[in-house]
Amino acid sequence: MKLELYKVWMQMQFETIHTIRSQFFSYKHHLEQSAIMDAPKSYYLYNPSEPLAGVVAGLYGVSFCITLWQIIRKKAWVWLFMLLAIASK
Repeated sequence: MKLELYKVWMQMQFETIHTIRSQFFSYKHHLEQSAIMDAPKSYYLYNPSEPLAGVVAGLYGVSFCITLWQIIRKKAWVWLFMLLAIASK
């Protein structure tokens, strides 16, 4: 009785795995044939703005230079650690 139940259970597991596997490969084949595969892959759920990224990077650089100038002008050398930590990001 236990052996028969085990065989039935194993058969169900095999069928489940086989079904999932066949659905996966069917879906994978569908994706390969669709236009989705032709589109460039993106890590974001939106289209990031490259010009805005450039503006922000420029502002970041300007603020870095202003902060460095203030550290040198005031001779507050301990703040160089903060500036280097921010620059490493």
